Amino acid sequence: MRLGRLDRRKHPRLTFEQDVRGALRDSIPVVIRDLSAGGLRLETTSMLATGQVHPFRAQLPGLDFSAQVIVTRCEKEGMLFECGAALVGVSPEALERLDSWLADQGVPTRGVAAVN
Repeated sequence: MRLGRLDRRKHPRLTFEQDVRGALRDSIPVVIRDLSAGGLRLETTSMLATGQVHPFRAQLPGLDFSAQVIVTRCEKEGMLFECGAALVGVSPEALERLDSWLADQGVPTRGVAAVN
C-alpha cells in the first residue's frame, strides 16, 4: 500500500499495490485500487451505471468495512471497467473506523468526514 498522489482531492487516497477484493451487492466482485474517507476507485468485469447506489463491502487488511456507495464514473479499460464511487450512507462509527484505519496506514486525515 502506498499513499496516492496528493492533488485536488478533498480526501487523500491510499493506493493498493496488491489486489484488495470487495463486492457490490454481494454479487459483483471488485478489486479496490485506492480508497479514501470519501470514496474509492475500483475495477470490475461489470459495467456500472453512473448514479447507481450499491451496498459495498471489503475486507481490508485489519478492517472489515461496509457502506453504501454511489457510482460517479465507469469507463471501459481493456477487458475491465474502472469505476469511481463515493461513500454515502456510512454510519459515523464505520466512518470513524475507516478514518482511523487510513491514519494507521499513513494517510493524512482531517478527522471524520461528513458524507452521510
